[in-house]
Amino acid sequence: TPWLKATLRSGLDYYAEKITRRNPIGTLTDPKGSYGKTNSSGYSLNNDLLLLANHKFGKFGIDGLLGGTIYYWNSNSTSIATQNGLSMPGYYSIYASVDPARADQSQTQRQVNSAYGKATFSWKSELFVDVTGRNDWSSTLSKNQQSYFYPSVAASWVASETFHLPEVFNLLKFRGSWTQSKVVPGVYDINTTYSVSPNTWNGLTAARYPTLIRGFDIEPEVTNSFETGLAASLLRNRLKIDFTYYRNLNYNRIISASVSGTSGFTNTYVNYDEQLVRKGYEVTIMGTILDNADWKWDATFNWSLSHRYYYKLDDEYSADQPWVKKGARYDWISVFDYNRAPDGSIIHTGGLPQISQFSSFLGFSDPKFITGITNNVQWKNFGLSFTVDGRIGGIMYNTINQAMWNSGAHIESDNQYRYDQVVNGLNNYVGQGVVLKSGTVQRDPYGNIIAGTDTRVFEANTIATSYESYTKTMNPYIGAPRIQNYFAPTFLKLRDLSISYNLPASASKKIGMKDAAISLVGQNLLLWTKEFKHSDPDIGLDNINSPSIRYMGVNLKFSF
Repeated sequence: TPWLKATLRSGLDYYAEKITRRNPIGTLTDPKGSYGKTNSSGYSLNNDLLLLANHKFGKFGIDGLLGGTIYYWNSNSTSIATQNGLSMPGYYSIYASVDPARADQSQTQRQVNSAYGKATFSWKSELFVDVTGRNDWSSTLSKNQQSYFYPSVAASWVASETFHLPEVFNLLKFRGSWTQSKVVPGVYDINTTYSVSPNTWNGLTAARYPTLIRGFDIEPEVTNSFETGLAASLLRNRLKIDFTYYRNLNYNRIISASVSGTSGFTNTYVNYDEQLVRKGYEVTIMGTILDNADWKWDATFNWSLSHRYYYKLDDEYSADQPWVKKGARYDWISVFDYNRAPDGSIIHTGGLPQISQFSSFLGFSDPKFITGITNNVQWKNFGLSFTVDGRIGGIMYNTINQAMWNSGAHIESDNQYRYDQVVNGLNNYVGQGVVLKSGTVQRDPYGNIIAGTDTRVFEANTIATSYESYTKTMNPYIGAPRIQNYFAPTFLKLRDLSISYNLPASASKKIGMKDAAISLVGQNLLLWTKEFKHSDPDIGLDNINSPSIRYMGVNLKFSF
């Protein structure tokens, strides 16, 4: 029939990758040198059968589909590497391994069978309702939990088609949706497998039983998402506004929970009761600021805010901290601060600062908001386009800053105290702070001072010590972050810039072309940061990242 169609399709994706690693003898992180190769490959198969229908009954329309999918994924990896160094400098080969080479092999596979359906109902050009349902059967779940269902429903109403609105409105549309999605455990997360290590002792191979108890009754992790918003077009479509509010509830979360070591295991996978909710807003404003015979200027502004909160706590597994409670922000950051006197001065012992054994609340990682603006300006045959965006607020650990202080590479560590220690052999650095002269203090389990128990008396610290020792106490290995290395990752960036020229049509025809254009383009051309000096906070994580790269180029476009 003309309103019913069937489709059968299959698809294959394949990848292969070869990695070779060489480290010369004498490097700081690998003084004995090393050599290794890794070969990885994988493929996925998708097979879909779809039955599609589209029919109208007067002003009422139905558009739907029923379908089924078989998805299969397989990946393999084999690697071999030298052990305990290279036997000859510059000889990069497995045969140069000082000890017997180490080989690793892995294979992972997953299959998901699915059945699903969708129906779209419409009334004239005013009301639209979408309903979907999908059931999956995943090979990474136990037989009892292998089947799981997730639905969705969405609706929209074009109010400007229903009512005669003022002429300023060209379009007014309201929308809303609710969706449930599920995430299953990873491949082999519920299977108990041995790990095999060759040449463990006296040439013998060892097989080790895992220390992780696999949870056979793990259920998929669930997210319920709700979204509502409106879209409006005004002033003959010269101004467009889009507003969205969304709320995502995440539960049945899967964690690796600690268990007593007397059981012979260390961890187990469980679904725990802690629930999180993410709420946010997004506003987009698009407008044509100027439009005449020679000039056209379009601009798009975007602003968004998003935070996660505790919706429900797990009595056993949720973090035991005063700031962890229902309704509180989830993106908190805590740090082991220094022991401090009532006026905030750092307490010293033996000339070195004391590190508190209690965790202190520092702030939140999510930005207060994210924003950006894009401009497109056209004057005759010339064009200018640029985007400026950034994030405002939040805090982030500056790993590079602490690593530079720890290694002595920070520019501010090149001072008189370091010179005196290295050149003159003097340990003459006196840290700013106090020492405990007398008295005691009592604290609760969270480190708060119990009222009426603080009898401490302090005096200024006068004990000189090694500048290197003091600096490394303040800035130890990067795995132990210090409070002074957390900064606001606020930034603004000139994300994209393009300057173009379109060759006039008459000139293009003379050289046998329909049209031609040339553009100068650039990305990440300018960056302004509030507190980050040695890295780009745009990535959202400072883990000794590579610097951001500035791209510049020329774009030529021809049509015949």
